[in-house]
Formats: sequence, structure tokens, C-alpha cells
Amino acid sequence: MEQATYLSKLEESLFYLLTFEWGVTFVKAVPPAYVGNSKGKDNTYCISILNHKDSVIEIPDKGHCDYHVVVIANKKGDNLILLKGDVQGSRQSFVDLAPKILWKTMVEVDEYTDSLFPKREGASPQGQASTSCSVVGDNQVCDSI
Repeated sequence: MEQATYLSKLEESLFYLLTFEWGVTFVKAVPPAYVGNSKGKDNTYCISILNHKDSVIEIPDKGHCDYHVVVIANKKGDNLILLKGDVQGSRQSFVDLAPKILWKTMVEVDEYTDSLFPKREGASPQGQASTSCSVVGDNQVCDSI
């Protein structure tokens, strides 16, 4: 599979998990947007996995989204945030972002590889494959392990 396909699968999996957390019904996935229904209303969500540099992130413009989920791979603590979609295509400091955060939580990200599925001591059980995604410059790169 292509890297973009792996990334969209990672984003889709993340969106499924978030719909459970938020009580949102999954409607469809049309990367880069994901559609969920809450209280009878469909909303679009975009997901970005990126790194910060000096507590500043650049949120890519992925087209129309009501909400933007951002995973800041190299941030400690609460590193998954939900923002209104109007922050897309902007450069934001953590200070500027703070009042715009609608919801936040922490996802475990391997500090060495920026992977959402970190490698642990001793390899994965035999026969199990996983996907490792890293942010390299402005690009998200995913590999099958």
C-alpha cells in the first residue's frame, strides 16, 4: 500500500476511536475528511498528525472541516486536541491554541519514532504487523512493520 493509504487508515482508525469517546455515530470516511453524526447533525472532521517546533504548530488546510483533530506527536501530556475547523492553514503557538481547544486527551506516542504504535522492548508477536507513522519535516510518513 502507498504511504497515503496507510496514513488515511491510521486517521480513520483514530476517528473510529474518537467517535466512541464522544458518542458520535460514524457516517463515512472520505479522506481527508471524516463524517460523524451527533444529535442528528452531520459534522466533518479532519485529522492531522504533526510535530511542534518551539511550541508552534502549522495546521494544514485539508479543505472544509467543521472540526480539526490534531495529534502533536512530539508533545508530552495532552497531545490530541479538538479544534473548530477555522484554524486550518494557520501557524499557531500553544499559547494561541489554548483558548481554542474544545476537547483534549493524551495518546501514547513513541518519543523516538513519533509513532502512534510504538515499538516496545522485544518485537511484536510473530505474525502481527503494525503501522508506524512519523512526521518528517512537513510530511507524514507511514511504514508497515
